[in-house]
Parts: sequence; structure tokens; C-alpha cells
Amino acid sequence: MSQDVLARKYRPSKFAEVVGQNHVLQSIKTILEKNISHQAYIFSGTRGVGKTTLARLIAKSLHCQERNDSFEACGKCDACKSMHNNSHIEFIEVDAASNTQVDKIRELLESSMYKPSSSKYKIYLIDEVHMLSKGSFNALLKTLEEPPEHIVFLMATTEIEKVPKTILSRCLQFHLRTVSSDELIKLLEKVLKAEKIKFDTAAIEQISIAANGSVRDALTLADQCIAFCDGKLSGDQINDLLGTIDESNIFELLENVFMGNGEAAYNSLTRLFEDQVDYENILQAILRLLHKIILQKELSDSDNSQIATLANNIQKDVGQLFYEITLDGLSKFSIHPNPRQAVEFAVMRMLTFSSLNKNGEIETEKKNFDGLAIKETTVDKNPKYSFNDEKKQPQKEKINHLITRDEWNKTYFDLELSGIIQQMFASFELKSFCKNSIVFIKDANVEAPTKNIQGKFIEVIQKKFAISPELFFEDGQPDFSPQEWKNENLRIQQNKNLSDFKKTKIISEYLDAFSATVDINSISKNK
Repeated sequence: MSQDVLARKYRPSKFAEVVGQNHVLQSIKTILEKNISHQAYIFSGTRGVGKTTLARLIAKSLHCQERNDSFEACGKCDACKSMHNNSHIEFIEVDAASNTQVDKIRELLESSMYKPSSSKYKIYLIDEVHMLSKGSFNALLKTLEEPPEHIVFLMATTEIEKVPKTILSRCLQFHLRTVSSDELIKLLEKVLKAEKIKFDTAAIEQISIAANGSVRDALTLADQCIAFCDGKLSGDQINDLLGTIDESNIFELLENVFMGNGEAAYNSLTRLFEDQVDYENILQAILRLLHKIILQKELSDSDNSQIATLANNIQKDVGQLFYEITLDGLSKFSIHPNPRQAVEFAVMRMLTFSSLNKNGEIETEKKNFDGLAIKETTVDKNPKYSFNDEKKQPQKEKINHLITRDEWNKTYFDLELSGIIQQMFASFELKSFCKNSIVFIKDANVEAPTKNIQGKFIEVIQKKFAISPELFFEDGQPDFSPQEWKNENLRIQQNKNLSDFKKTKIISEYLDAFSATVDINSISKNK
């Protein structure tokens, strides 16, 4: 096994070995093949994605003596060998973090005026260019405005926003993306096989996740894991080393949450806590798995049978709600006084809404019953009749209203409905309320309640009115819903309160004296 660290040993020596930056390579290939002359390039992106590496490869290609019309350096000529050994006299690499003073940059720029002796170009690579001082940037700007033909500046930065726009406008800008987990896994497989290191799929998946899109971090972590695992990488050992989470435990947790099994979900969570993993990592792992489940729900393209099973056992909207709950918990994690409670509360919130998910399938029905009139309603005697079955003709009876729309609006908020159900039905206008059916008018852009929610609503109606109706929903303009009735009555009461308030002598005098107005929302009947 080589003593060199993997990140250095497998640093790309040609463009074909660069991982995950095809959008940048395409532009560089065109520039080099057509010998288009540019005086300055700037590469931006997070750490470990290939900024400095690409800059060196460009310098290598520009210095190559036998490149001809290819964009790849030959790797065999004296110039390529000098670049490989970091000894080419016309390639000067500067670390801006340790050379921020303007005097050092001026010295560098003064030396650039002399033509190269052994190559066509004198190339300067300024790493972490955003660390330069204001005076250094001004000195660099003067050279960039009128650059000699033999000078090429290559710059790299992790904080492109700190580089003055006057500098950026004179450079070709290339933004390097973070590398996907799939590409990192392929790279790790290739490197570990070359190093003859045994590994399992779970191990390199955990490393790719922990690398967070950085190739250098992935290889550095691989080095660390090889040392920890004594040359054989296994998923369990990687979890112990990196503090990452076994995804099977998250599968078990979410399966219990989807089923609404609070006790089993809490037990799954307790086992995760016993592994002494970072609490924040638990929320991140839940988010990653929910993301995969939601994508499977939409695209049905996952090869993982567990993800496919969970996707079949949750309704799309509920999955997105769970994702938002977890994301909200993660966004507030840093200000929570107790990290463990933050995780527990996020799981409890999901369990609260798990009742919306029945047997993994929540079917919403959109039925329009034009035959149900407001004054007199026609309903089926057999509520199980299917309108798609043309052979059956239901017998119909005429039933009078049990309650009017105005009576419904006045009594609605006295019903013992839970918060989410009360809020949902408050936005629907009552069209008819009969013994066997209740018809509501809803906005066309609003989905009808799920069967589970309808069932809970009917239970309250049964208890209040001693009937067991079927619910129907029509698209329309719900202008006379309980919520609109409540808002209108609130406006009337506020206007009355305002009128009574202004009639008070002292208040009237103040309003006249100071030409003041009254905030209608600041007073009530009791004030």
C-alpha cells in the first residue's frame, strides 16, 4: 500500500480524471483546442472540488511543448515533467492568504513584465485570491486592465463574493459544483480497488455522504477509515468512526411513524440515541430518506425495495408535510436548549399528523352532484352506488333540509372539531344539510378532505345531530362559509365598538384636537 495520502496520490494529472465538473471541462476544452487567448481565469466553489487542480492542468496544457491542437497535455515533454514536479520556472504559485500585503503583490507584478525564457507564457496561480487586501486588488487590477500578451493569471477562491467586481469582470469565471454522492461512490470504488482495500457498499455510501460533495474530503475520510478499520471497510465500523447513522434504523423509525405507532417509533428513536450519534445527524438522515421516498412517490424509479415499500405506504401530501416538519426542526436546532428534545419533538409532530395517513393511501374524492338542490335535495338510498356503473339506476327520494346555511354558520364553531379539521371545513360553504347527505361548496383550487378527515368530521356530526350522512363537495365560490360569516360579524362588531368608542366625550375631544384616528383592531367590546 502506498504511503502517500489518497488525496495527493489520486489528484488528477489530466482533465479526463477530473470528477463531476463536465460543465467547466467543456469550456476549457474549447478554449485550449482553438488556442483562444485569455489573460485571466477565476475558479470558485467549495473546498475540495478541483479549483486549484483545474488551474494547474490549464497551466500544464499551456506550457506543454507537444500538445498541438489537443487540450490535454502530453505528459511526456520536459515542460510537462517540470509541471508535474512543481519546478517549472514560468509557473509561479502564490498563496494569497499568506501574501496579502500590497508590496508583495507589486513585486510579483513587476517581475511579470519580463518575458518568459523557456515558454510562451508566464503563468501565475493565485490561490484563495479573496484574501488579498484592497491595495493588492488595486495593483492587480492595473495589470489586468492592460496585460502583456505573455501573462496568464489563474485564480481560485472559495468566497467569490469577496472578490471585487472590477476584477471579476476581467476574468473568465468558472463555478465548480459540489460532486454528487453517486460520483463520489464511483471514485471511491475505483480508488479502493486500486489500493486493494476490501469494502462493502454501506461503507463507501457513508463516506460519500460525510464528504458532502468534496472529492478531497472523500479521499481524506477514506484514508482515515482505512486506518481505523485496519484495511477492511465495513458499514458498522464507518458508522462508529464518523458518527453517522445506519439507514436501516431510520427506515424502522419512519415505518412506525407512517403507521402512527407512537410507542414503536419512540423505541426506534431511543435505539438511535443509544448509538450516541449526533442528534442533528438524525434529523438530516430523516430528511434524506424522506426526500428519497417523495421522489419514489413521484417518479417510481428507485431500485431500493424498502424505499418503494415506504412510498406505497404514505400519501404524497403527508410525506411532504413530514419533510417540512423535519426541516423546520433542523432549521431551529441551533437555538433549541436541548438537542435531544428537538429530535423527539420533530418525531412527535409527525406522529400527530400520522392520522392523516390511512393504510398508506389517502384518496381524495371530487364529486359534483348537480342533482342536489339547495331547497330540496335528491340523494341515493344506496350510498355505495358507483356513478361509473351505468347498469344500476339508484332509487331516489326527496329529503328536506335539517339545518339552513345561516343556522350552520352560527353553530359551526361550537362543534367539537379538532383544529385542523375545524379550519378546513370552516372554509367550505354549506349547500345542503340533509339526513343522508351534506353538500359543501369549496374553492376549485382546494382539494377535498381525505377520507380519514371526512370520517372524523362525520363522527362529530353523528354525535351532535344523531345522523350518519355522506359528504359531497362541489367546486364553486364559497362566499358564505362559516369563516366568512365569522369575519363579517367581527367586522360589524369592530365597527360598532369604534362608533361607541368615538362617542365617548374625552375620546371625541382628543380626536378633534389632534386630528387623530383610531386603530380599529386595538379596541374591543370590553375596552
